[in-house]
Amino acid sequence: MDSLQHTPGPWLPFDEHGDCCTETGIPIAHVYQGTHERSCEETKANALLVAAAPRLLNALSMLADWPLRSPTVGGRPARDAAEALCNARRFARAAIVELQARGKEVRQ
Repeated sequence: MDSLQHTPGPWLPFDEHGDCCTETGIPIAHVYQGTHERSCEETKANALLVAAAPRLLNALSMLADWPLRSPTVGGRPARDAAEALCNARRFARAAIVELQARGKEVRQ
């Protein structure tokens, strides 16, 4: 899969202006609040999903590309395809768990 030229992660869900931004404060996307009868909780969830995009893209890229390149685990060649797929699944699960945890923090 071709490398995308996006701003590297990690991204944070909100700054004081309602923008998703990098850890250094560079805005990535604005999440609009109070439009189309969207609840505050839904707006926050949307911001969390945008912020998770780099990690989710990494996991999807691993899944999409694994037959095209030599699968690796921890920088070493994988013993078999199942190990490479388990590694990609682990990256995806970690991104989802972090997204869910951030969602709980925002709701509190």
